[in-house]
Amino acid sequence: KVGGSAYAWSKLGMSFVTLSLAGELADDDIGCNSFWPVTAIDTRATRYFGMGTEDDWRTPEIVADTVLEILNRDPATFTGNAVYDEDFLVAAGVEDFSKYNLTEGDPAPMSAQMFDPSYERPE
Repeated sequence: KVGGSAYAWSKLGMSFVTLSLAGELADDDIGCNSFWPVTAIDTRATRYFGMGTEDDWRTPEIVADTVLEILNRDPATFTGNAVYDEDFLVAAGVEDFSKYNLTEGDPAPMSAQMFDPSYERPE
């Protein structure tokens, strides 16, 4: 896909920054983690660049809930992780993702499948 390499390098860079900061800040009990959205998030960018339709996106609230759940973890033990938002929230007990949908039905996991074509949502 055209333009995919720049996005891939930015994700790789973010992963390395997460790992580096987690190591540097471990003695200060500061956790450093990152997460990747399983679907595209409804933002000005997704709309402006025509990255699908509302059927393909989740609301920004899934980002906020993921960040809050990460912040509720003990930074001494939960650090240096890169997680998918939906997988992480499922593990935290979220069962109904419909509140994050812009339209009926769950959007396809296009963002996750961009770099992992075999990605499937956990059951």
